[in-house]
Amino acid sequence: MKKCFFFVFVLWLHSYSMACLWAQREGDEMPNLQFENLSSENSPLPENRINCMRIDKHNTKWIGTDNALCALYEDGTWRIFDSPKDSLLKNISAIAIDSDENKWLGSYYNGISVIKMNRKGDIIKRIEMPAFQNKNLFINDIAVDKNGNAWIATAEGGVWKADTEGKWYTYEFTNVPEFVDNRVNAVVVDRDNTVWIGKPEGLFSTETGKEWIVYDLMDDVVALVVDRDNNVCAGALDRKGRQYLSCNRELFRLAKRSSRKSKFNFAAFVIDFDGWIWGAGQGLMTYTEKDWHRYDVSNSDFTSRQATCMTLDTDGKLWIGTADKGIFSVKVVEKIDEEEYIAKNPPLEYEKPQQIKLLEVTEQTSKPDLTITEIKQTSFKIGEQTVAKGQRIELADLRFKPRSYELQDTKGVAVLLEFMKQNPTVRIELAGHTDRDPDPSHPSYDKIANLQKELSQKRVAQVAKFLYDGGIESSRVIEKALGGSEPLYPFNSEKNRRVEMKILDTE
Repeated sequence: MKKCFFFVFVLWLHSYSMACLWAQREGDEMPNLQFENLSSENSPLPENRINCMRIDKHNTKWIGTDNALCALYEDGTWRIFDSPKDSLLKNISAIAIDSDENKWLGSYYNGISVIKMNRKGDIIKRIEMPAFQNKNLFINDIAVDKNGNAWIATAEGGVWKADTEGKWYTYEFTNVPEFVDNRVNAVVVDRDNTVWIGKPEGLFSTETGKEWIVYDLMDDVVALVVDRDNNVCAGALDRKGRQYLSCNRELFRLAKRSSRKSKFNFAAFVIDFDGWIWGAGQGLMTYTEKDWHRYDVSNSDFTSRQATCMTLDTDGKLWIGTADKGIFSVKVVEKIDEEEYIAKNPPLEYEKPQQIKLLEVTEQTSKPDLTITEIKQTSFKIGEQTVAKGQRIELADLRFKPRSYELQDTKGVAVLLEFMKQNPTVRIELAGHTDRDPDPSHPSYDKIANLQKELSQKRVAQVAKFLYDGGIESSRVIEKALGGSEPLYPFNSEKNRRVEMKILDTE
């Protein structure tokens, strides 16, 4: 079996100057970072502990928590997978996204399992990991290769592979002689479709699982990433508990690149699009040309004391999940030299306007020929909204709790009641909506769709009752239930849970 001497030298940062494998920042000043925080206090996140996070090619952030799977879309809208059909999406410990945009989730809810979701967010498969021999199969990491095989790193059950036909393959010390034990910390697949495994006894790789290559990184590999140049990068602990990072330039080619930082435990690290190294643990660290710089509660707006995961979006922006403060996004803010900016951007010259010559106008008076016709009102003002006859609008300031017809705010209904009183000849239609129905291929589609329609009917009835109690005759209101057939967004959203109004008649 061929072995490659992947890591040969481990160099102390303060003892040696190293040739850079990637471009580094100029100078050794501490970069100025701008942090933005999303938490359960200022966003739909169900809790502040983030277990894992991945970002797809549409820049959607997929976030795993103990209570639900969450999606933050590029336009800033959220989807929280907490409906009855998503009841399995709890205790998410790992996320991977394949080339077909399917999501693979590791879960420890009602047993250890792998859940596969399609690009719409519907569950299409749940594979329960068999519990045997008292092995801890808690899923630490998942990666999907180009052939569609899912590789699962487990806490004490070795490496598992689920192929496209649903067959399971297990790789542990009983059938892989190179493995010392069954603990697996991390797994990643590079662009050459090589699978890399990080274990307490070192680094391993395989093409198919039949043959394994052992590298001379004989330390505890706790994290693995692949950068844009196909560099495979490992974060490891040496025998004295000191952490370091090492990367190769390309497969089977040596590169001397390593760095250490004591008294800082990395939970995750990434190499950004410019080749800068970022590590997250008890704070955030980034490596400049000469040293590591640390950001924490003492010197920045990064207020978490423990990061759990880290990833990059399609724009190269850094996103960090934490154990206590939700999610942070990080942006490098360049300092602006005022004199240099003025030199490059001189003020615009003010041009004095030319004097305008006034023309002499002769006043002429003529008597207009007026024909008076009756004008019927075609549009109405409802609060701040303008609506025409036959136009359907969403009632503002009207929100419902998930899976409930209880009104969270009656302000919008009160405005509608006042409008109906001021326009006694108007007849309206009220249409109730819920979160979207599942895909028609869902095994419980009919049941869920009917429940959604019943819920929308109850929501309409709640709004109509408010009007009736306020003195509006029931003959002036038509109630309609649409369930989840007409969502505004193709995911669960507060904006889907709404009641719309349409003016039917004005006289």
